[in-house]
Amino acid sequence: MCAFLLLWRYCPYDTPAHPRQAAHIAPAERRLALQELAAECPGMSREELLRQACDFFGWRRLGQDIRAALEADVAELCAQGVFVDAGGRITVAR
Repeated sequence: MCAFLLLWRYCPYDTPAHPRQAAHIAPAERRLALQELAAECPGMSREELLRQACDFFGWRRLGQDIRAALEADVAELCAQGVFVDAGGRITVAR
């Protein structure tokens, strides 16, 4: 199990039936999830990375609000040099 998953804090309202909204998750938490997902599967497409993040947080659909938040996070991670976007394929910079 990923060490990142062990750091996850329990939230009584964060259940499979009632996952947290994207706006209720701190950008740092979303970005850490994106980093760990990208590290586990280097070269994943941007779309697949977003879908995997949705699955991680328990979201069934990639709605406009979720997509906007995750796209902004991926863009920020690319700007910080954490991610490398090579033709739509995301990898974690070494």
